[in-house]
Amino acid sequence: MFEDHGRSVEDASNNLSSAGHYRNADYVLQHFDIDINDDVITQVLVLFFKWQYSNFVFIYRDAFLQDHYGTRQDSKYWSLSLLLSRCHDAAESIAMVTDLVNPSITAVQTFLCLAFYDIGVGSLSKGWAFSGIAFRMAQDLGFQQDSELWPAHAKSFNSREDHELRRRIYWGCYLSDKLISLVFGRPVQLKYSESEVRPLETLPDPPYILPWRTVGFDDDAATNYTDISMIPYINEQIKLARVLERMLGIMSSASNRIDILPQRQNLDSLNYELMQWRKGLADWADFTVWDVMDKPLKPNIAALHLLYNSARIALNFDEATSSDTHESKIHAREACTLAATEIHSIMRRFRNQHGLKHSPLIMVYAVVQAVRASKAFGTQEEAKNLSDSMAELADTWPLASSVTL
Repeated sequence: MFEDHGRSVEDASNNLSSAGHYRNADYVLQHFDIDINDDVITQVLVLFFKWQYSNFVFIYRDAFLQDHYGTRQDSKYWSLSLLLSRCHDAAESIAMVTDLVNPSITAVQTFLCLAFYDIGVGSLSKGWAFSGIAFRMAQDLGFQQDSELWPAHAKSFNSREDHELRRRIYWGCYLSDKLISLVFGRPVQLKYSESEVRPLETLPDPPYILPWRTVGFDDDAATNYTDISMIPYINEQIKLARVLERMLGIMSSASNRIDILPQRQNLDSLNYELMQWRKGLADWADFTVWDVMDKPLKPNIAALHLLYNSARIALNFDEATSSDTHESKIHAREACTLAATEIHSIMRRFRNQHGLKHSPLIMVYAVVQAVRASKAFGTQEEAKNLSDSMAELADTWPLASSVTL
């Protein structure tokens, strides 16, 4: 998805202004041999929104595309660094010189895109740092405060779309924070209790959006809410992320790891919350492990269940492999075994229907969790099939090739 020309960025950086404006944007583009109007850029954007958007909902696709194909100068929703963060390594040099000292909507989005890219290629420390910049910048810009709750004189400058875009950025950051923290096994940075952002609303899709919709959306099924909007999927992710927030806080607490009784109580409570989330899913969001291979699997549904099952293994694995003989060990082992089986099923169906090269980043983490559970409690055949899939995932996410299984 990203190109690496291996060039020094020093000359390009020298042609950028620390005031946040390009002294010579044409020079920067020429230095990296980029034509932002080239068909390649369009093709990359189409692939991005079709396959990866479920983990990048902090970008408001409609507003970005409208500005990209409209007036780019002084745009609130489009910037050169945000555009390139999805298709070129030049984005990092631009972001570090201009966006870091000029907080903005697109700066938050750019740094979070860069974070996912660096994590995906195995540059974990840089990815963690970029995500921290994005989240802190979002807080500095006040995205945790719903703009419709601002004083009348302040909110009057924003349209309905502006209000919704700010909500989308906040909730997108909130979800990204949980996913990144789960991958790293670290406490979250954005807490649900510290925001006052209203639930997301659905705005009508303009006609030009149809070719850019996520794979699995039926453009002819306009009466079916879940076939024309990302919002139902995002709302389910938010519900699950709230459980993950509590889970990551407890798992990272040294006192909870030392004291066995509270640890077991927390384990039971979190498992109950996760299973309640699963039971509460509407029919459109459900997944059955025994479904036939060719039954359509929407990437958004796959991402939801990969996150859920990954969390189940991460939560229960230590208890399941402990030397303790308590009954909770049996339940933890059952949870890990079932989760690994579901991840294996999702991976096989995704590969069959879409190809693993189109997988979201959560697929890599889920397969890693499933492999260790399968090796401990499952079959060698299942573990081998999962391990073999990592080579295919590495074509898109090089991180997969660096993981020791």
